Amino acid sequence: MKNSTYKYMIAHDGAKIRTGFWPSVLEQQKESFRNIILLQGRASFIEKFHEIIQGLTERGYNVWTFDWRGQGLSSRFLDNHHKGHVDSYDTYLNDLHQFMTEIVRPTADQIYIALAQSMGGHIILRYLQDFGSAFSGAMLISPMINIHTGAYPKPVAKAMAYLSTLVGLDRHYVIGHGDYNPILEQFEGNYLTGNPERYQIHLELQNNNLPLVIGGITYGWLQATFRSIDISLKLEKLRNIQIPVFIIESEDDQIVDNSILPYVVQHIKQGIIKTYPHTRHQIFMESDEILNVFWHDLEAFSEHLMLLNTSLPPMKPVEKPQLQPQNTTLNPAFINSLKSFIS
Repeated sequence: MKNSTYKYMIAHDGAKIRTGFWPSVLEQQKESFRNIILLQGRASFIEKFHEIIQGLTERGYNVWTFDWRGQGLSSRFLDNHHKGHVDSYDTYLNDLHQFMTEIVRPTADQIYIALAQSMGGHIILRYLQDFGSAFSGAMLISPMINIHTGAYPKPVAKAMAYLSTLVGLDRHYVIGHGDYNPILEQFEGNYLTGNPERYQIHLELQNNNLPLVIGGITYGWLQATFRSIDISLKLEKLRNIQIPVFIIESEDDQIVDNSILPYVVQHIKQGIIKTYPHTRHQIFMESDEILNVFWHDLEAFSEHLMLLNTSLPPMKPVEKPQLQPQNTTLNPAFINSLKSFIS
């Protein structure tokens, strides 16, 4: 894969956000009008997606991406770079909005597709609820619409996050979490993938690039996540999404909670969901057979968006969202046409 020229976007508060761009490598699409905005999950960094980025450019897509603030080579929140922390998801949303308005939109044109994994899927859902016109469509891979809370029931975990933040422990690790430790990373029992080869590739990538890696989560991250989840699941927020949204859920996911996904899809006007059987959280790290299904689904979804020829009105500022709830009746024509693509 041809290396991207990495650059840094300076956020409005002075933070540095590492960005990357890869053009389509197809000769007939040197100036491709299909643009993928690749949004990674928690604890990820750009290099983890080299295989997916290469597959995208070889299929005629331009790829735009960046490291979320707090991970990769973007500015961190805390002196201990291992801690997965955020003050508020508004910070993520403002960084994404600046990336779209200052980096992507002035350069690229035509079709904009969000390809968002895990936490990135949650953030793009929030973004679409207020600024859906910024994208032609969104494909959410194992999206973090809700989270599993391990040994603690969800109400207990939420109370712990709230109280810990209230008493000033927001920058402390959640119980059971800590700095990244390569010794603890084993294929057996992992929640990410059933494919040992790709697991090993990603493990070596992390261990050879420790400055890019983060460890467990803080109570602040957990509290901010619960708050953002509550906002994203509001009925009027879901109804405000008007563009096509294709959700792919991992059947054996033990990291995100998929139980709420039918509710979410029901209230997105042009929403559809597909379950990938026998997959864990990181679909991009699964077998070639599973990835081939993903590539087929992405191409089908992209073709559908091109047929729709979605117009993109001017984007609105993040700071002053203007909600415009719409009729939530699902569009049968959309559902039938897209099902014909992915069947």
